Formats: sequence, C-alpha cells, structure tokens
Amino acid sequence: MAPCRFFARGSCTYGVNCKNSHEAVSEGQAPTWEQPFRVATSLKAQIVPNSSADQTRASHPTPCVFYAKGYCRNGSGCAYNHDGPRHDENRHQSLTTTGIDPAFKDIHGASVTFSAGAQVSSIKLASDFSTIQILGMPAGAGQDDVRAILSGLGFDGLEATITVKQIGGMGAVAEARIENPTFATEATNKFQCRQQDEQFRKLTIKSLIGSSATGTLGNRLQLSTVSCSWYQASCVAWLTYPSHRAAEAALRRLQSSKIRGRVPDCSIREETFRSPTSTLQLGNLARGTKFKAIGSHLNGMFPTRTTIGEPSYDLSNDMAASLVREKLSQVGALESFESQVVDGSNKMKALAVFVDRESATKAVRELHNSKMPEIGNSKVFLSHVVSVKYNILSAIVNILKAQTDQLRNELWTNSHASLKIYPQKDPLKLFTTIRLFGQGHKSIADAKAALESLLAGSVVMDQDSVLWNPYFAHEDCLEYLQELNKIYGVYIHRDTRKLQLIIHGGSETNRNEVQGVLKDKVKSLENYTHKIVLTPALLEKAMRGGMKQLKARFGSSVKLEISLPKTISITGSIADFREAKDLLDAAINHGKEKEDDQAESDCVVCWTEADDALKITCGHVYCRECFNAQVSTNDGTKAVICAEEYCRYTLEMQELKSILPHTTFESLRHTSFEAYVRAHSKDFQHCLTPDCPQLYRPTDEGIAVLCTHCLMSICTSCKVVYHDGMSCEEYKDLSSEGTKAFERYKKETDTRECPKCSLAIQKDYGCNHMECANCKAHICWACMKVFGSSDQCYGHMTQAHGSYGMR
Repeated sequence: MAPCRFFARGSCTYGVNCKNSHEAVSEGQAPTWEQPFRVATSLKAQIVPNSSADQTRASHPTPCVFYAKGYCRNGSGCAYNHDGPRHDENRHQSLTTTGIDPAFKDIHGASVTFSAGAQVSSIKLASDFSTIQILGMPAGAGQDDVRAILSGLGFDGLEATITVKQIGGMGAVAEARIENPTFATEATNKFQCRQQDEQFRKLTIKSLIGSSATGTLGNRLQLSTVSCSWYQASCVAWLTYPSHRAAEAALRRLQSSKIRGRVPDCSIREETFRSPTSTLQLGNLARGTKFKAIGSHLNGMFPTRTTIGEPSYDLSNDMAASLVREKLSQVGALESFESQVVDGSNKMKALAVFVDRESATKAVRELHNSKMPEIGNSKVFLSHVVSVKYNILSAIVNILKAQTDQLRNELWTNSHASLKIYPQKDPLKLFTTIRLFGQGHKSIADAKAALESLLAGSVVMDQDSVLWNPYFAHEDCLEYLQELNKIYGVYIHRDTRKLQLIIHGGSETNRNEVQGVLKDKVKSLENYTHKIVLTPALLEKAMRGGMKQLKARFGSSVKLEISLPKTISITGSIADFREAKDLLDAAINHGKEKEDDQAESDCVVCWTEADDALKITCGHVYCRECFNAQVSTNDGTKAVICAEEYCRYTLEMQELKSILPHTTFESLRHTSFEAYVRAHSKDFQHCLTPDCPQLYRPTDEGIAVLCTHCLMSICTSCKVVYHDGMSCEEYKDLSSEGTKAFERYKKETDTRECPKCSLAIQKDYGCNHMECANCKAHICWACMKVFGSSDQCYGHMTQAHGSYGMR
C-alpha cells in the first residue's frame, strides 16, 4: 500500500478510512509539514527535536518570504531560510496535535469524557470553563508567548488549551481556555490594571462566550457591549417677528435646515392678546450658537428681536463623553469606549465594551434612564448590544437567500435587529458566516429564534415519526437527492447522525411534494425487504444451524438484525420470504447449546461465516454489519462489550472509532451522553426553553447562568428564569401564591412528581406502570416505587398489589 503523503504532512482528512498507508514514513521519504494557521494543544505540549532538514535549510542565505507571512507550504522541505520572527516551537507543537482522542467530545456545549465501552465518565459544561482572546500579538508568536502573558498577569502553571492563529505576516491572535469559570473575568481585570506596562501595551485581552449549539447552528455570542446615549448640551433661541405671516415664512426656511449640524425644533408662539407680533422658537440648537449661524439660513427674513438662552450644561461633547465613560467604569472595567454625534440629532451615542458580561448587565440595570447631574441632569439611556455569529452550510444560505432577505427587513422593522451575511467567495469552503446583532436580550433572542427557525428547515416526517431508510445514508443516494434539489428548487440535507432528512428553501407546495416523493421512495424500498420476528423457539433454531441454511440459500440477502425483538431480514420477493420462513421453521433442533463444529471464522452474532470479517482485540470475529447493528441498538446505559456468550471484553474508544462508521460512532457517543444526563438529573438540568439542548448545573446558591443557545438567564437554585434584582428567598415569597395554586392543581388532577427526577407526571389511562419521559424511570403508580425495567415493575405490581391496576 502506498504511503499517504498528506498523513506525512499531518493534513490527511480521511483518518482511518484513508486508502493509503498511515505507517510512519522514514526521513527523506516525504517532507515534514508545519501547520500554518492553527495550534491547539495543552500548555504541557511535548517538544519534538529539530530534523536534519532544518539544518540543511538554515544554510541558505535567502529568507523565505512565505514563511515570514506564516504560510510556507513547503515546510521544512523549503530551500530557503526559515530563520526569522516565527518560532520553531510552533512547528514542533503542531506536529503533536494531528490525532483526535475519541475519548473526548463536545456535545451541546459540554466537554464529555468517555471510558471503555463508550460509557460517560465525566461531563464538563461550558459554564465550568472560561476563555480569553489575546489580540495584537506579533507574527510568529507561539504558546510560550501566551504562557508568558498569562504569567505576567499572575497565572502560572495552569492547565490550559491554547490556540494560536497566524494572520499572514501581520500578527497573531491567541485564545486560552481554562477550567475555571472566573478565570476570564480575573484575567481581563488584571489586564486593565496593567495595560500601560511594556509587556501589555500593544495587546487587547477580552473574554469570549462560545456557543452550545452544534451542527449548522453553532454560534459565538458577544454579550459585553452596551449602547449608551444622552442629550448634548443644547440651547433655545426666540426670534420675534412683526406678524404671524412673517414668523411662518421664517419657520419654513429653518425647519429643514441644519444649524451647526443640528436640525432645529421650530414652533411659533403667539404673543399676548391684541399684540400683532409672533415669536418663532428654535430648540435643539448647539451650545454656543450665535445669531450669525441662524441668520445665514433666513435669506433676509430677519427678526425684530432675538434672544438666545443659556445652554442646558456648559460642557463640550468630548468632555460629556468622558464623564459618561467614567460613570460606566465605576460599574466595571471597560475594554473600549467610542462615542459619536448622531447626525442632525441632539443626542450623543457611544458603544462601551466591558471586559465581562456581568458588568455590562449591571451597568444597564443600574444606570439606564438615570440622571447625571454633571451633564445638566440629562438622562443616560443604556441597552445591551447582543451579537451572534453563525457558520452555516453555503448550500443552505444560497437556497434561503429570498427568505433571509425578507427576514432581514422584518427584523429591522420589528426590533431594529440587523442581519448581515458575508458571502463565501471561495467555492472550496463549505460554510458562510451570518451575523445577527442589535440591542436588548429580548429582541435579539426573538430575532435569533426566528433566524434559527428558518435555518433549521423542515424534517421529513411520515405521520408522527421521522422518515428514514438506510438507503439515504449511502453515497449513491447523493445523486438522487441532488436531482430532487434541481427539480423542486430546494436543498435536502441528510443528517446521518440523527438519521433524518431536512428540507431547506422552496415554497411550501414544493416542500410538500418533495416529502411525498421521499415517502414513495421509502415505500418502494421497503416492498423488497421482509422481516421474520424471532420468537425464542425460532431464535434457538437460527442459532443451531438455521441461519447457516438461510445464508447458503439466499446469500447476502439474509441479515440478522440485533434489535428488540431480534429479526431476520430478507431482501427479495414475497416467494423468497415465504421460502426462507419455511426453511427456518423446518430447521432441525439437535438439542445442543451450540454447534460443536462452529468455526473460529464464524460471526459470534449471526453464527455464520463472517461477511466482511473483523476481529476485535479479544479474538472474536464479527460480520462488520452485525457489529455495527449491535452497537446501533445500544441505548447508552450499558457498555459496548463482546457479544460472545462467555466473553465480557469491553471495547476501548480507539478500537470502536477504528471499526465503526463515523456516523455510527458519533451516534453511540451521543446516545451514551443522553443516557448519562437522564441518570444524573440532580447534577444536570436542561435549559427551561423547550427543545433547547443546553445543560446547566443546579446549585444551592442562586447563580445566574446564561444559556448561550437561547439567551435565557436561569437561576440555578430556583430553576426558573433568573429573578434579576431579587434574592432567591424574595422570589420564593413572591411566587408562593403561584406555588400554592399549582399544588391545588396537582391535587385536583392527581399530578405527581417523578420520584427520580421530580418532573410533574400524570396518568390518564392504562395500567399502573408509568415511564418518566425525562429520566426513563419505571414507576409503580400505586406506591410510586422506582424500578430499572418494565418487567421488574410488572412483577412488583402482581406480587405487591395483586394486579396491574388497569383503568
């Protein structure tokens, strides 16, 4: 097998599925390769020794201009000198990060660690970590430079994940992620205090908030920005005219003019009874306005008398802005503050970026709509500016262009939320960036929900269940789906992880037609597949030779499916199905536990010669499809072990990853994660928003945790929407009447709490066996005892209560 040259460079994207060899390549066979843009590893990264190629290259007198810019594609094979501002350390560290450990996975914003058998050993939530971004680093900066910056701020010996991105030859940006929820706040506060030090003078350090969303809806939030506005210093002028007609003529000349950049508020004030004069009042004039500035717009319509009042306060715009900045900085450290005059208005506007979200929230809560004596008791108006950035499949963005254009207009009209799409010009890049931003959590949360609803598309359903067939997972299906896309003007996205098809774009009529076509396709596929449900007697016959007889007669058209219940599937005509069933019924039962002559090459699942055989570490052999089916039916509560009757070998994560298709492996990890969360409901709770996948940790102390998926703020003690400005005790007192009403409702309707996870549950009909929809606990309704399975529950009801309690 030929060696993979991309693996030798560290850039093969096929992993274990690559058709070329990933064995180590001897020096000189292929050049080593430096990863030019991204380094992601622990602070304790291993340093790899310099190669001889480095020494050969160092002798060349001419420097490599591409290396200096950060993207020399020849790496250490380059003929030119790579000495210069970039550090060798970055190259070596990048070589240690080519493998991805299958024991770790980010799911719904949580970092999940798996042990052998794909069992979850720990879950770390996004709220357990915090991340800072460091901007302004020089080109070629590496992890040692980031480590030095952290040390300068007083953070030594931290276990951190550091990412360094080279921006051509212009500089570098770094991110440091620490398992400490307060690290980002502490780091940014310390940076603010030492910003003028030589080490930090050219840097900017800010905290980052990542998304919990996965797939195409993954996003990054910016929640530490506040929009401020206040009134500029203004004065009023009164222009007296001999008649009402003259005053009206002057008003027409002034009401559409700009006097020193501001449009005046014009109104006519009548004089006292029997007085022929009229006074034109001009408001919203800039501080220090003289009659000369007014008269230049009157075109000779001069008043008989002019009076200009005192300004509302005697400060320049810059001085007023500095006072507002000082006021905000008393609440929390500011990363930046930029002010500007609103053209034609009497207001000033500023964007203040705090170093953390909590300070921004506090500033809005405490200062919004408050008066500042320093600027003439002018009110200061504050609101949160929320920004959400998405990376969406370009195919989805393109098909939704008309809908996103319409949504952009609606969002601006209804909530002044802005939606910006950055077109992807590189056809090789699959994703396009979309940015949603505006003021106020509520308005952006609503806009975010509208945008994500549009981007989510329509899942293809067959009545109440998701429409799916294994055919859709095959590569051959892509051409079929692309043809449907062209005919109906839609984009059909196949999600092989969730086993579903999602339709994006097109009219409702077209989407309905596509659903009908796909349903017909599934029906035509199912007409050729028949299943024999294996009763205990038929299963025994299959194990003792029946399966071998079927394989001998029908070959690969016969498959044993490891499911509940176990079945044998036959692909063929009705006549083939009937013949197979007759063969199995007629199979002779020799009364043995297992055929003594079973070969070592037989699959331990279907007991026939293994098809596309694979041998796991314990030595037992499987058909590849049988092994995949065994894993696919795992509900996540049990480890993946060898299916041989007397073998209890538990497969390691690396072995599972190397054997299973990518989608099956990812599905296994997700299933195990969901089962773990259900079993540990006291440690993890889902966000209050329906269908939101984010988790949070309940605590005794009421802490506000922000769901980065739906932007809801949750009290971790009360498990409700965060009661801003109220203690948990005050909130409980306030909500006690509602609690009493709910308790009355529970009593009247016999609503009870699940003994395991406390979810409110009701029994409408049927027997006394209940299964909690949240934690899957099996409950006896008569005594509320919890059991591990339905069989245990039914056995208990018969023994303890004499019946199932049907009603």
